[in-house]
Amino acid sequence: MTANAQPPSNQLPRIEPDYQSNEYESFTEPLRQIELAAPEVGVMADILVQEGTLVKAGQVVARLDDQVYQNAMLVAKAASEAQGSLEAAKRQLENAQYELEGYRNLRKQHNATDREVQRAETSFGIAQANVQVIEDEARVRAHELQRAEAQLDRRKIRSPINGVVVEIRKDLGEFVSPSDPVIMTIVDLTQLRAIFSFPMAKAKQLRSGQSIEISFSKRPASIGVVEFISPMTKPQTATCDVKVRIDNTKGTLACGELCRSTGKVVRGTGAPKPTTAQQNSGVQRAGDQSPLDQSPLGQRSSQQRSSQQRSSQQRSSQQRPGTASPASVDPASVDANRPSDNVAASPTP
Repeated sequence: MTANAQPPSNQLPRIEPDYQSNEYESFTEPLRQIELAAPEVGVMADILVQEGTLVKAGQVVARLDDQVYQNAMLVAKAASEAQGSLEAAKRQLENAQYELEGYRNLRKQHNATDREVQRAETSFGIAQANVQVIEDEARVRAHELQRAEAQLDRRKIRSPINGVVVEIRKDLGEFVSPSDPVIMTIVDLTQLRAIFSFPMAKAKQLRSGQSIEISFSKRPASIGVVEFISPMTKPQTATCDVKVRIDNTKGTLACGELCRSTGKVVRGTGAPKPTTAQQNSGVQRAGDQSPLDQSPLGQRSSQQRSSQQRSSQQRSSQQRPGTASPASVDPASVDANRPSDNVAASPTP
């Protein structure tokens, strides 16, 4: 076999396709879209926003009919503020205590019997119990007032996010039922999301938290942050879905706009830390193992890395702590311990 002979066709090295030059398209969509629903059933009494209104988190956007709850709160408030029975019980307690002290003093002077003193002590204990009962009832009425206020507050429908009202589904006087509780739709356009279908080889090179380039047809290019890499590969197209978050705080990007990306990672850009909700939902952080490493191609790469680590550990185990390597021995120190040929032998005694 000559040096120029070609290896058999079945042993030719596999050439991976170059995906750097290809662009993949997607459309921007809101990062958060809330179908705002009423927490309770009732009739729509007021709608405080319109389609296109900017709302903040916690802002009241609608209200259900709450006349019954208003009356219930007034009753609970009046009951919690009633102090007449408590004042009467305290006066009875003071009177019983005064009589008890008087009988005790009379008994010391032998002018009252023990039976009379016991009767006064019993009356004093009953008066104390009456005061305790009324105070307990006052605490219960205070809790009932808090419950009435909470029920009344639940008739107010608040926006959970900062966003824009894009659709109102209920009108004034319309009944909100458990089967159809949605009142309006609110979207957050300060953060957009684009879902790209990258080939498996390209998606495997990405990590959550990395920044990639996003281009638009009539707008300047932007930077997107990889949020999630799907571990599932579509068998029809051999692609994986990659979710990318795009900052739109200035409002320059439109929702539903066509965008493109080659998946090229932007170097030198710090990846933002994932939020608590993203950590709980299993979002992959930068530097973690890609979900695609579980594929056969990823397993082969993991086996190669494991074999390299074992080889490095074997090489390091050959050199134990405290033992100098041959290259680190100083020749001068070796010659210094060897007897010199120029030194005369000492005479024998």
